Amino acid sequence: MNNQLVIRLREIELTLSSEVDWSLFDGDGQHLCSSSSPLAQLRLNANNVIDEFSIVVIVPGEAINLLSPSFPSRQLKQIKQALPFMVEEMIADEIENVHIALPDQFDGADGVVNLAVVSHAVLINWLDILHSVKLSPTRIISDVLCIPFHAGQLSLLLDDKRVMMRSGQHSGLVLPIEDFGFLFASWIGQHSKQDAVSAKPVINIAYSSQSNSGSSASSDDRLVDKNGHVEPEVVAFVRQNHHDCEIKVTAYHEPIAEILVSSYSNERLDRQLNLLQGGYAVSAAGKNDWSNWRSVISVVAIGLLSYLLLMAGSGWYFNGKGNSLDAEAVLLYQQLFPNERRIVSPKKQMQNHIRLSGVGKNSDFLPILASLASTLAADSDELKLIVDQLRFDGGSGELQIQLRSSSIEKLDQLKRNLEGIGLEVDINSAAEQDDYVMGRLVVRRL
Repeated sequence: MNNQLVIRLREIELTLSSEVDWSLFDGDGQHLCSSSSPLAQLRLNANNVIDEFSIVVIVPGEAINLLSPSFPSRQLKQIKQALPFMVEEMIADEIENVHIALPDQFDGADGVVNLAVVSHAVLINWLDILHSVKLSPTRIISDVLCIPFHAGQLSLLLDDKRVMMRSGQHSGLVLPIEDFGFLFASWIGQHSKQDAVSAKPVINIAYSSQSNSGSSASSDDRLVDKNGHVEPEVVAFVRQNHHDCEIKVTAYHEPIAEILVSSYSNERLDRQLNLLQGGYAVSAAGKNDWSNWRSVISVVAIGLLSYLLLMAGSGWYFNGKGNSLDAEAVLLYQQLFPNERRIVSPKKQMQNHIRLSGVGKNSDFLPILASLASTLAADSDELKLIVDQLRFDGGSGELQIQLRSSSIEKLDQLKRNLEGIGLEVDINSAAEQDDYVMGRLVVRRL
């Protein structure tokens, strides 16, 4: 066994100023020292000897989802192929956003696979912060799996406002203490139906007399240990509501961090569930290289990602604007030439109409056409006019318009609107045909 530095994170969110608990063990597993300090000062407080130690990090169980899916197949290859699909059905997040870790010893012989699921974002943040202070962990373990455990028995460890519960070698969860009664009773009810256990169930409850969980106000319903400490409310609840279980209570004098660290140090490595697997695995030989290069890679990756996001965002924005302008051009062209069914390129087709109309170099056509188009577009709902034909006389500078309207009054209103923007308009003719009025207007610049 190598010298070990075991770090316990108190919160899921990790920063350089986060207070962490840490302990040093020698190669024989003997405890050397323990303390607490901000993460950024850990190396200084440990007298800079941690370069000679392998680093293990114990993380909050709330961030780790411990699952035990069952598979009909007993073949290891088939289980590994089906594993992502099975896990995706059991979690709320997308499978691409999570990392799946398996126990060091895994054969799938019984069809049940114990595994841990953690968010990539959370795991990467832990590693980034740790590497920024030159701490390169070789193992990351859930604190739930560091509870003192006995096979076939249920183990609880009270930690202030949370209750860590370990139900198997690689299974367990964290319950908030305010909802403990309901959640624990529900869990016991489900598993008592699933497991046909003839022996009396055993529940081991441990707490630290130094924590808030181990210091409760005196009550007639609670027992007092030999040191005069009133048992926590969780212990009293389990005693009162689970008479069919054998309750074993242990009050530790050590703080919670030391209980977890000591229990971890007694666990065999081949029985642990290490989160650093696959792409997150760090070999002993490559640990220093990874520490040196990670900051460089992070900066390059962030810069590249920012550039790609900027390009993607710009492309999406300008593509949207282009599509919007194209749609407006098609709509305007349809208003000017409603009888033209096929519209491929409004610009080229408009240029063709201009060429065929014999506009030549007369500069009045485009201003008149633009004014007409804007008026028709602004008053389209009110006037409801349909343009059938346009003809421009380059010699006289007159634009002749043939259009359909629901009434002569609508034609007269269009005339007034065009005159209001500085054009001279004459209504040459207005004839009623069926259910519409066919009008011919002559528009020229003043």
